[in-house]
Amino acid sequence: MSTVTRDEILATLNSRLGGGITEPENTTPKAPPPSLFNEEEESSKAGLTEYAEIIGEPHPSGNQYYFTVYKKEDWDEDLRPLIPSVDEGHVFDHDYALSLLMGIEFDKSAFAYGPPGSGKSVTPEQICARLNYPYMFVAGMGGTEPSDYVGSPWVSDGNMEWKDGPLSFAVRRGVFLLYDEPFKSSAQTNMCLQALLDSRRTLKLYGHPDPVEGNLKAHDTFRICLADNVRGTGDQMDKYAAEIQDQSTLNRTAYKQQVDYLPAEQEVKILLNRFPNLTESLAKKIVQFAGLLRKGWKEGTIEMPYSVRDTQEFAEAALFHRCPAMAFKQTYFNSVQEDSERKAIVDLWNMVGFTSISLN
Repeated sequence: MSTVTRDEILATLNSRLGGGITEPENTTPKAPPPSLFNEEEESSKAGLTEYAEIIGEPHPSGNQYYFTVYKKEDWDEDLRPLIPSVDEGHVFDHDYALSLLMGIEFDKSAFAYGPPGSGKSVTPEQICARLNYPYMFVAGMGGTEPSDYVGSPWVSDGNMEWKDGPLSFAVRRGVFLLYDEPFKSSAQTNMCLQALLDSRRTLKLYGHPDPVEGNLKAHDTFRICLADNVRGTGDQMDKYAAEIQDQSTLNRTAYKQQVDYLPAEQEVKILLNRFPNLTESLAKKIVQFAGLLRKGWKEGTIEMPYSVRDTQEFAEAALFHRCPAMAFKQTYFNSVQEDSERKAIVDLWNMVGFTSISLN
C-alpha cells in the first residue's frame, strides 16, 4: 500500500481547482530569541549618575548608562585645583563622551583621532569637569626622550633624588591625563607607555636608580586618553608632523574613537550658547561657510584647517566689528597667501550669501 504525502494531495487539488490552495500559515506565536545578556540588577546603579544628567541630554542610542560622579572632597587637597571648570556652552560628541566616561569608570585607556579643532582635547577636560575629576594635559613633541615625560634623577643639596615628569606625576597621584598629539613623539619614546596602557598599569621610570621603585604602579584612579590628528600609522595627508608608531603600542588602547567636526546644527548651538547676542541666521551662515572651508581643506584646495575654535573667533569678532567680512579677515583670511586659494575662499564666501565684497 503506497503512502500519499500532504504535498502530493495539495498538488492534486491545485491541478483540479485551477490553483489557489496554499499551505495555511502557522499562527503559533514564535518565541523570542534568547537574550545574549542577563538582566541588569537595579542595585548595580546605586550611587551612580545617568549619562543624560552628566552630559545634559540623553545618549542618541536611547540606552541609559550610569557612571560615578565624584565630590571634590574625594581628592587630596593639592589635587582639587586640577579639577576643570564646567563650560556650559560645550556640546559633546556623544560617542566620544561615552568612550571617555567608560574609560574612567572601568579603568580603560582611550584613543581619539580626527581633524584639528574637532573637540578631541577639550572634550576630555569637560568630561572631567562634570565628574569632578583632576585633569592634566601633556603635549607630544618631536625630539623628546622618555625622561621628558617620566622624569629623571636630580641632584638636590648634594643628594641624588628622583624628579617626576608630567606622566609619572599623573600615574603616581591618580589623575586623568590627556596625552595630546602623542604621535609627534617618536615610537621609541612612546614605548614607555606600553605597560601603562594595558592591564599591567605600570610605568617604567628610565634612569631610576632603584629597580623596584623604577617600576611605578599606577594609582587606582589614574586614567589616560591619547588624542591626535592621525592614527599613528603616519601622515597620509602631509598635514601633520606625525611619526609612524609601533603597532604594539597602538593596539593597547581599549577604546578607539574617530572624532569629526560636529553636525552643523550642533555647531550652531555652540555659537548661540556662547554668544547669546548672535543671531541664528548669522550663526548658520558661519557654520555653513566653515563646512565649505573644511571640505576644501580635506580636498587639498585650501591649505589651512578651519576648526570649531575658528568659528567661535569669527562669531566673537563679528559681534565686535558688526561686520562679518572684517571679522573673517582678522581671524583667518589674512593668513592666506596664495592668490588661487584666496580666490577659492572668496567664491565660497559669496556662495554662502555674505555681503558680496572682495576680500583682497
